[in-house]
Amino acid sequence: MLLRYFFNISKSMENNIPMRLKKYNIILISLLCFFIIITVNHLYADDISGDYYIAKFIFLPLNNENVVDTDTDQLLKTKNCPACNLKDADLSGKNLTEANLEGANLYQANLIKTNLSGAILINAELVNSYMKNAVLTNASLKGADLSGADIEGADLSYADLENANLAWAHLINANLTHANLDRADLSHANLFRANIEETSLIETILSGATWVDGKICADDSIGYCK
Repeated sequence: MLLRYFFNISKSMENNIPMRLKKYNIILISLLCFFIIITVNHLYADDISGDYYIAKFIFLPLNNENVVDTDTDQLLKTKNCPACNLKDADLSGKNLTEANLEGANLYQANLIKTNLSGAILINAELVNSYMKNAVLTNASLKGADLSGADIEGADLSYADLENANLAWAHLINANLTHANLDRADLSHANLFRANIEETSLIETILSGATWVDGKICADDSIGYCK
């Protein structure tokens, strides 16, 4: 009953207290509730071993304020998040130039119109990610897994995609000028109308890929579309 009373007071004051004072209001109410409950517990119970758990419960909201930032928060604040778990993260339109995302999990992440120019995405998992119109100029994507990713209209000029997995990726209208796709897997990828001027395709797997002119590459296409 007391807890509900103080909770109602806190809620009624919430809209009238500046943000910098709200934390102190919560602390004072938590302290008051704690001392009241402990006092009642001492009066009516011989065993006070539960005091620790009562205190932990009362101050749980305060502890939560000190929880370590999520990987998404860390990335946006520092642009340094190697091996981070960013699965399903919404990073659309963010400025992540030169961010360190080596080995990060970006499975199905929303990277539409995200600026990742110069970013380090070596061995990153970008399976089924949404990268339409993203900027990845000069990005390092060596060994990255972009299978099934939607990279339509993205700018990958001068990007390093050596040994990357781009199987079944959608690269329609993508800019791949001067990109390094050596030994990358582009099997069944859609490259229709992609710009591949000066693109390096040494030992690149193009089996079943849709070429820039709409042609379907033969199964034994390696390095060029047969």
